[in-house]
Amino acid sequence: MSAKVFQTKEVQDLLKAAANLEGNSGNARFQQITHRLLSDLFKAIDDLDITPDEVWAGVNYLNKLGQDGEAALLAAGVGLEKYLDIRMDAADKAVGLEGGTPRTI
Repeated sequence: MSAKVFQTKEVQDLLKAAANLEGNSGNARFQQITHRLLSDLFKAIDDLDITPDEVWAGVNYLNKLGQDGEAALLAAGVGLEKYLDIRMDAADKAVGLEGGTPRTI
């Protein structure tokens, strides 16, 4: 078991710098999203004790998908695309739009 470091000042400062949270330029929404996604990733590495070899295997997998132009297949395969459809369906229902053609096949 490795040490848990997510809550340390060093890691929190790293996350702020990586997302440019304290910068005077850049898109604030993009910074917010980047900070959240990196925070969740770093926390998962801590919580699940993900090894450096496992991290680099994931990076290499994503590189290969990008080179092959197949990154969108990953989004569908892990349920991301369906999740977005569920969110849009719920938003439609909240404003009274129901029925019609389903978003996914």
